[in-house]
Amino acid sequence: MLKNSVKIRTRLVLLWFLWSTQSCSKISAKRLHTSFVPSGGSKKCRYCPLNSRDHSRRAYLNRGAEEISDPASILSRDQLSTLADLVEQRAKARFDGDYKKADALRLKVEEVAKLPDDIFVSIKDIARKDGGGSTWSIQRKISNSTSLGGNTVLQLAHKALGLAVLSSEKGVEVDELQLNSLINQAQDRLRQSAEVEVELRGRKAADAAFWFAMAGGIRSSNENSLLYKLADIAANELQRFGSRPSCRTKDILQILERFAAAGLLRHEKLEHAAYTALQCKQDHVLTEDKNILDFHSHHSLMSLWKFSTRQRKQRVFMEMARNHWLDGESHPSQEVKEFESNSTFDWNQIFEDPTKPLVLDVGCGMGVSLLGLAKHRQERTNSLVDDWENCNFAGVDLSGLAITYANSIASTWDLNSILHFFRGSADEFITKRLTSYPGPIVLCLIQFPTPYRLDLNPKEKCNVGGNIQLPSSATDKHFMVSNNLLQGIECILDKRHG
Repeated sequence: MLKNSVKIRTRLVLLWFLWSTQSCSKISAKRLHTSFVPSGGSKKCRYCPLNSRDHSRRAYLNRGAEEISDPASILSRDQLSTLADLVEQRAKARFDGDYKKADALRLKVEEVAKLPDDIFVSIKDIARKDGGGSTWSIQRKISNSTSLGGNTVLQLAHKALGLAVLSSEKGVEVDELQLNSLINQAQDRLRQSAEVEVELRGRKAADAAFWFAMAGGIRSSNENSLLYKLADIAANELQRFGSRPSCRTKDILQILERFAAAGLLRHEKLEHAAYTALQCKQDHVLTEDKNILDFHSHHSLMSLWKFSTRQRKQRVFMEMARNHWLDGESHPSQEVKEFESNSTFDWNQIFEDPTKPLVLDVGCGMGVSLLGLAKHRQERTNSLVDDWENCNFAGVDLSGLAITYANSIASTWDLNSILHFFRGSADEFITKRLTSYPGPIVLCLIQFPTPYRLDLNPKEKCNVGGNIQLPSSATDKHFMVSNNLLQGIECILDKRHG
C-alpha cells in the first residue's frame, strides 16, 4: 500500500513538473493566444503561438509600440498565468455578450500586471468568423516625441485634409497659402529624417502621403518632392519590420495602395523593400516583374471608392479632419476664392492648346477614368476617338474634394496641360461653359452615374424600399442623367466625329 502511494506521488510530481515547464515555455512565447470555445466546439489548446497552423491570425503591431519578445523577463510565471486566465474569461464574456463584465476584466488585467508607465498589455479581439477568442502580448510604448516640437507630419497631413474638407463643404477652393504653409512645415520636418522617422512608424508615412494628395498638396513625384521623401521613409520602415511575423501581407499591401493612390508611379527603394518583405509571407501574390505601385489596381481604387462614397466610417473620419483643422488654431481670414463660375472663361489658361479635340467625363468623381485615358493615351487604339494622343481631357463633378484630388494627381503626373477637372453642375457646365470651347468635343463619358432607387415593393403605391438617399426614379430631378443633360450633350458633340 505504501509502495503504491509513493508511486502515485512520484507520478503526480512528474506530471506537475511537465505541465509547469510546458506552460512556462508557451507563456513566454513571442505571442500568446487565449481562445474560448463554446460547448460543442472543437477543443483548442489554451496557449499556443500565433504562427501555429491552427491559429494563423497575427495581432497587428500597435502603432507607437513594439512587442517585448520575452514576457517572462517582465512578469512572473504566476502573473502570466493569471493574465492568461483573465483574458480567457474576458473572451468568454464577450462571446456571451456580457460586455460590462468584459470591460471589468480588462481593468483587472491592468491591475494584475502592475506594469511601468511605458509598458502595457495589448489585447486583440478576434472576430467570430475567424474563430473568436483574443490574442495578447506585452508591449513597450515607443515615444513619438522629437526635439523638433510642433505638429508631426501625420498631424499636418490630417490638418491639410481637414482644410480641403471644409473648403469643399463651403463650395470654395482650398486656400493655397494655408495649404502651402502645412506642406512647408512637413517638408521642414522631413529634412530631419533621422528624428522624424520615429513619428512615421508602420503605415503612417503612407497615410500622410494619401491625405496630402486628397487635400491637393501633392504636385510632383520627383526626388525632392514631399511624396518621394515620404516613400523613402516607408521603404526604411519596411526594411525595419517588414520581415517580422507581426507585419502581415495586408499591412504591406495597404502601404503600397496608399502611395499608389497618392500618385506615386515608381519608387525603386520602396518597391524593392516591399517585394523583399512579401517574400517572407506565405500568402504573398506579387511577382518581381509586376508593377506593385499601380494607381488603377483594385486595391488602390478600393481606397478611393471608400472616400468617394462617404461611407459612415469615412464620413466620421472626414469630420474629425475638419474639426482638427478648425480646433486649437486661429486661421487668418483670406480672400475666399470660389470654384470657377458658371460663365465662360479663357480656355488658353487651362489647356496648352485649346483647339485640340476634347474628351469630357460628366460626373467624373475622383477622375480615375480620365487620368487613365490621359496617362496612357498613346496606347489607345479603339475606334471611339481617332487620335487619343492629340486630345484634351476635362471632367466635371459636384464634389470639391474629389476635384481637388483629381487635379492634384494630374499635376503630379505632368498632365495639367491637357487634363483639367472642374467643380460644378453637369447641366450648367455643358450649357454655359463648353459652348465656348474652341475645339471640337468628340466624346462624352457618363460612367456609372448614381443609380436611382428601385421600388422593392411594386404592389405598394409608395416607394418603401431601397436606399432613401438615392433618387426615386430616372425622372427625379436629383438624378444626374436628365433629359436636359442628354439634349445639352447632343448639342455640343461634334456632328462629324462626336
